[in-house]
Amino acid sequence: MVTGLTEAALSDGYETRQLDTIVVKGATETTVVYEVLGRAGEVSEEALQRARDYEKALNLYRAREFVAATTLLELIADKDPPATALLGRCRQSVATPP
Repeated sequence: MVTGLTEAALSDGYETRQLDTIVVKGATETTVVYEVLGRAGEVSEEALQRARDYEKALNLYRAREFVAATTLLELIADKDPPATALLGRCRQSVATPP
């Protein structure tokens, strides 16, 4: 996991995906964190598609479209631990809206 500053420094040489926005302990500002998937050209198309689907679901979650995000995440969660975690958050938000 890397911050936005590190992700920007990686340039076009690596494939990344946004994981979430967090607040680091002791800080007050949010930080966007990314997962480095691998070197550009070396990441499988399947992994890239899962990453894009995750990012779409993350955007849906942020837009409070929890059912749509859940539907998308259910397709990839069995092969993607971050998707599994976000799916749990979406399901909780469907059951108990914020």
